[in-house]
Amino acid sequence: MLQADQIARQEERLSGRAACPQAKVPSYQDLLDAALDDTFPASDPLAIGAATQVYEPRTTPRDCVDWTLKPGACKPVGQAGEAGDAASLPQGERSARCDARLLRTQLIASRRVPAGPCWIEQTTEAATLSWLDGGGAVQQLELALEELRCLLAQEVLERPEPA
Repeated sequence: MLQADQIARQEERLSGRAACPQAKVPSYQDLLDAALDDTFPASDPLAIGAATQVYEPRTTPRDCVDWTLKPGACKPVGQAGEAGDAASLPQGERSARCDARLLRTQLIASRRVPAGPCWIEQTTEAATLSWLDGGGAVQQLELALEELRCLLAQEVLERPEPA
């Protein structure tokens, strides 16, 4: 809805009484106000709410998956010894073998481990570091998880980034 000064300028412009070239054409603000009035007329307050809603449905491949939990799939959270505790994992269950690389020869738990490729298998309590010795025989060393974290933090042992 135009204000009094905008109406006066518009009448001056349309009647041809405008003196300077800038007054002969509508200003950017006048055009913007007119466009907003055309889009959202003051007499139709629902137009603003309707313009913010998406009318076309948008779907992705994730919409095809049933994300609801099956009854009994998860135990209640926040109870001692329930889901989320390390103790709830099966004892001694090993993770998948993870390839790694020892960047320099290291003395770990009084054993000399040569630099080179190795692999790690981890349980809930410990990790097993395995490597091939000079004769091709597999050597293994049990590590506490804290020792494994220290080797990774000191950048003595590195794991490749997941692809």
